Amino acid sequence: MSAHRARAIGLIAVLLSAWLVLAGAATAQAAVVINEFMANNTKTKQDEDGQFDDWIELFNTSTANASVGGYYMSDQASQPRKWKIPAGTDMGGQQRLLIWADGTSPSLPTRPLHAAFRLNAENGELIALYDDKGTTIDVVRFGQQAPDISYGRITDGASRWVPLNKPNPLGANGTGGYIPPPSRLLGV
Repeated sequence: MSAHRARAIGLIAVLLSAWLVLAGAATAQAAVVINEFMANNTKTKQDEDGQFDDWIELFNTSTANASVGGYYMSDQASQPRKWKIPAGTDMGGQQRLLIWADGTSPSLPTRPLHAAFRLNAENGELIALYDDKGTTIDVVRFGQQAPDISYGRITDGASRWVPLNKPNPLGANGTGGYIPPPSRLLGV
C-alpha cells in the first residue's frame, strides 16, 4: 500500500470517528423527569413570598445540560399546554428545578417559577410534563395526599415512587427517610 493511500485511509478513519462522536453527542438528549412533589404543603417549604404552596421538582437524569424553556406542564391531560416553562430555563446535568404549583404565573424572570395551576391533595390528580411540541415526557398520577408528606422517586430519576416523610425539595430523594409500603409496616 502506498504511503499516500495509507494517509488517506487514516484521515478517513479519523474523520469518521470524529463524526460518530459528534453525532452521538448531538443526539444524546437529557432526560428530565418529574422527581418529587408535594400537594399538601402546610409547613414544609415556603416560597419567596412566605407562602406554603404546593411544589413540583424536576430532575435532569442526564449528565448533559437540558433546555426546558418552552416545555409545558399541566394537571389536566385534556389541557397539555396549561403552563409554559419560560424561555431560557435550563438545567445542568443531574440538576433539580423547583416549580411552585400555586395557580399564579409571574412573568418576572428574576423570580422563582410558579405554575398556573394548583395540585389537588384531597382527590388527587396528575402532573404532566410535555416538550415544546406537546409530546408527553413524563406523567405522574396520585391519589389523596397527607399534609407535608411529599411523593418522590427512590432514587432520583428511578421508576419507583414512595411517600417521603422528610421531603427534600432540590435535594436527593430518600436521604431524609421515606415511608415503607404497608406490607413492611405490617411485617408481611
